[in-house]
Amino acid sequence: MVHLRILVDIFVISAHAAALGVAIGVYHVEETTSGVELVAVSSIAMGFHFVYLILYQFTIIDLLNKRNYFKWAEYSITASLGAVAVANSNPDKQMQTGVTMAVFVLGTVQNSFGAVIDHQADTAEGWNIANVSLSRNWVIVVAFLTAVLCQVTEALIVYEQGDPPESLFIVYVVLYGLFGVWCGITVLLFNRAVSSRSLIDKNLYEREVRISEVGYAILGVAAKVTILLVYAATKTDE
Repeated sequence: MVHLRILVDIFVISAHAAALGVAIGVYHVEETTSGVELVAVSSIAMGFHFVYLILYQFTIIDLLNKRNYFKWAEYSITASLGAVAVANSNPDKQMQTGVTMAVFVLGTVQNSFGAVIDHQADTAEGWNIANVSLSRNWVIVVAFLTAVLCQVTEALIVYEQGDPPESLFIVYVVLYGLFGVWCGITVLLFNRAVSSRSLIDKNLYEREVRISEVGYAILGVAAKVTILLVYAATKTDE
């Protein structure tokens, strides 16, 4: 039986390819700055997921049942570039280079803290709804709150500096925000230590990791593809 995460990666690649076909073939988004940026977002995401498929097949480590730390590098690039594309979607108001760099810095910082949360979940004691201990897990708490602050700041910059179409901005805020929600859910429910686990607990851990990683992958493709297609439709109305 094909592993769920392999099926998800194949789905992600296929969804991006289909969306690019529509956005370029029907709406010609490549003719605008934001369109080129969003095409780059989907192309980069496809490349990362293709690499994941290769790594699953040709590495000794069982990556299918481990957290994918490479995703945070992908999100640092694609989420930041996607935010810039949304900000630049108003042809009458383009962001300055310095502001664009600030968005990339914020995106990199928040996704770096996402990697910190994953690492703490794999190495620290962890906490869940049944056993909340903030003092023992202050790194996770600080990382999560800092990432949320960066995301909110990024959204404010996009809105104030770019003045994007309302429909596109709402889609961007909601779908990007769902990443924070999902991260919070995984922190509360799934972040328990790998060490001192019995075989049953190890199997539970691997199942929770698969759920977490599949959730991130689905949210990622949903956000990128939806923003691309909404931008394409909005562009035709301008």
